[in-house]
Order: sequence, then structure tokens, then C-alpha cells
Amino acid sequence: MLQIAICDDNRDEIQIAKSLLYSYMESKTDIAYHLQEYTSSEQFLADLETAPPCQIYLLDIMMPGQNGIDLGRVIRETSPDALLIYLSSSPDYALDAFHVYAFQYVLKPVTREKLFPVLTKALAALREIDSDSFLLRTKTGTIRLECAQIQYVEYLNHMVKVYMADNRCYTSLTMRIRFDDIVAGLAELPYFIKPHKSFLLNMNYVLTLQEHDFTLRDSTLIPISRGNYAAVKKRYIDFMLAKGSCGKYDGRPL
Repeated sequence: MLQIAICDDNRDEIQIAKSLLYSYMESKTDIAYHLQEYTSSEQFLADLETAPPCQIYLLDIMMPGQNGIDLGRVIRETSPDALLIYLSSSPDYALDAFHVYAFQYVLKPVTREKLFPVLTKALAALREIDSDSFLLRTKTGTIRLECAQIQYVEYLNHMVKVYMADNRCYTSLTMRIRFDDIVAGLAELPYFIKPHKSFLLNMNYVLTLQEHDFTLRDSTLIPISRGNYAAVKKRYIDFMLAKGSCGKYDGRPL
């Protein structure tokens, strides 16, 4: 899921930017997105560690406390690939924006003619970065994980654990949002399945399907929620048939 954040201390300016974003995204029916707004740099920074990492930030520059350039520096510490789009009433900070690797600098008033081409370029840039990756915010910063190399994701105590094919495991910071929202982008991929409320599984790493769980190639057991077996079995078998393999399963007969 595309994550976008707007930070501006002027509520009217936020409404203008939001309206334009919604209008632009209406034509992007193939893109699921979430837009989060902040009316102060303090509110933005307080949420930065626990909110999902964003791919696009629209930042005002002149704000009380820490300004938009300061926020850009903080974002860069953990999200080097994020696209920073500055919305400013003055051109005087353009050079400062350059130093935090701003993607674009848009002078207010923000209009359709100014913003839409920038958003089009931003989406194209994100596709080039790698559309098949998962961003995870950890204690050491935001890391980009290749989706195909993720075996499964577990949600435990408001933290996400991502288990990779090379046996590495990455743990997120505490996240106060639903598991479904965190893994929405992964869940859209055809090889992921959610057999249990706390697990998302890459079916390419399944060795065997049983009535109560999946067995992975490394012998890890992934539980299947009670009453969810029939739907999970059908999804898994359909996936394996599409790959040209019937796969393996134990338990109830087809």
C-alpha cells in the first residue's frame, strides 16, 4: 500500500493538498493508498517511529518549532528512499531542500497544474526503486526487504517479525495499527496468504498443508485459524495449480 503523509501547520493548506491528492488518485484505481495528515512538526515526529514508513512526504517548510527541512533530515535518517515534496510559499529554502535530497519543490498556492505532474513523476520513481519490496521500520532504521525472499510475517505484541529465506529475522518497532494495514501491500501479492490473524505466509515456501497448519521447508509450522481451513486449502491448491504443481497436503481429502 502506498503511504503518503502531509505535514503543514495551516489547516486550509492541508485541505487544499488533500483535495488535490484525492482528485489525482481517483484515476489510479490500481493503487491502494493511505493518506495521513499532521498539523505540527511535533505531532509528525511523535508519530514517525510508530506509523508505517511513508513513500511520499508532502512537507510545509515554515512551521513553528522544527521546520520542514528539519523534518526532512529526521526522515532521511531512517528512510533514504522516501520522496520529499516540499510545499512552500517562498523559494528561499530551495537550496536547503536540495541538501535533504528533496524530490521536488512546489511553490504555493498549490494547484492541480503544479502538483499533478510531480505526483506522476513520484509514482514513476517509486516503481523504479522497486515495487516488489516491503518497508519495515526497525531500531536501526527503515529497511527494504524483497517480498519474494520473505517466508512469513508474524504479528506479536504490537510488533511485526519478518522471517526471510536466508534465516534472518527482522523485528519492527512497536506499531499501534492493525496487522492487516501493516501488511496490506504484501497481501495483495498472489503468493501470500493469511491463514491466521497473526500470520501472513509466502506459499512458495510451503512444504506441506495439514488440517491445522502449514509446514514450511525449514520445518516451521504456521497455524491455520479454526474454521478457515477450507478457504485456505482452496487458495493454496489454486496457487499451486497455477504454478504447474499440485503441491503437497495432508488432512481432509479434496
